[in-house]
Amino acid sequence: FFLLQTSNIKDERRHLTPVCSPNWSSLGKRDRSQELKVPGKLSSKDKAPAKESKWALQLLNNCVQAIATNNVQRTQHLMWVLNDLGCLTGDANQRLAAYGLKALFGKIAGTPTAAQAYHHNLDASATAKNFHNALLKFHDLSPWYQVVYTATSGVLLDAFEGKDAIHVIDIGHSQGTQWPTLIEGLATRPSGPPSVFKLTVVEDPCSGLGSGSEVKSRLERFAKVMGLNMELRMLATPLHSLTRDAFAIAKPDALAVCAHFRLNHIDSSQRQEFLNFVRVELEPDLVIVGENDSDNTSADFSTVAGEVIGHFWSFLDSMSGAFKGHECEERQIMEHLFSTSVVARLASGMELSESRESWNARMRSAGFEAEAPHDEIVETARMLVKKNDVNWELRNEDNCLVLLWKHRPVTFCSVWKS
Repeated sequence: FFLLQTSNIKDERRHLTPVCSPNWSSLGKRDRSQELKVPGKLSSKDKAPAKESKWALQLLNNCVQAIATNNVQRTQHLMWVLNDLGCLTGDANQRLAAYGLKALFGKIAGTPTAAQAYHHNLDASATAKNFHNALLKFHDLSPWYQVVYTATSGVLLDAFEGKDAIHVIDIGHSQGTQWPTLIEGLATRPSGPPSVFKLTVVEDPCSGLGSGSEVKSRLERFAKVMGLNMELRMLATPLHSLTRDAFAIAKPDALAVCAHFRLNHIDSSQRQEFLNFVRVELEPDLVIVGENDSDNTSADFSTVAGEVIGHFWSFLDSMSGAFKGHECEERQIMEHLFSTSVVARLASGMELSESRESWNARMRSAGFEAEAPHDEIVETARMLVKKNDVNWELRNEDNCLVLLWKHRPVTFCSVWKS
């Protein structure tokens, strides 16, 4: 452990542009008598980095405890330290410190909008094309989403082999980046392409990932090139307002619902009701669930914050490995997108994730039965993971494909039949 010397740290606060600067003076001057010893921070005399340094994780968890116990002086001090060390273009620890500070400031202010006191200037400049390119780059370098999408395509191709009319309902937020693989697979399947492939995309109004018209045009062009007859519809209806009629479901069609990283956007009190709606009203042949594997259901703020911050650390740490420490716009965009969810969870208790065990229980309660993925699908997903950083791991547990980073579960995929 080394004494933190903020005077030796390069001032990176320019990366945290204040929109309305927090009134630190109201909390008193910074008390250096409480200066922390931060593990992994090296003095100029040290020649080698500490093993698996997680100093930002410790600082944020200490700050969470100070907030939970209403220790204003310690909270103020820790936030000053985080502000000194945080940098949105630094290493994983510095990024976690910067984003975590924004989220905790929102918590203290009592409103999620207050978390915008520090913002990434990327918001105003990123375009729909930038977002799309960032997603493609992310899928290419990280299996975080890609395991779910690869498994989904494999499951659908296997389950609907020989089916002449296929309808997939997409409840996700990926700008359609996962569907070209399925489109190509359907167009080239041994039994011949289906007479019609219907894709209904339920847009995410809060994603900021561009207009549905661009997604629609992009997928339609690709389907035409592949010679697949595709009917694509975009729905802008909120999840809690959906009805069966909105999907124009035809009874002979093979129907699948793919819920990818969107179920946690539903208020926790309405999640079971929504799954019941899917089971009873839509009557799908298959439901494929892909979500973050993180339990934010505790009533204790410290417990939830620790889980949220730990999960976000896994993401930032894995991004550092994926991009090999290089800085680029695609990395900034993806990290910013993930950080907005962290802010929502810590500042306002929104978008709270549940563990795969919790989602499995909800699906069973709705009347679905788990379907184990076939060995070929598991092996394909495993080969995908092996192409990435050695710290990634894939497990097949309880009929779920579970992706882990450094032994910590981060995402999962499960398949269900009505």
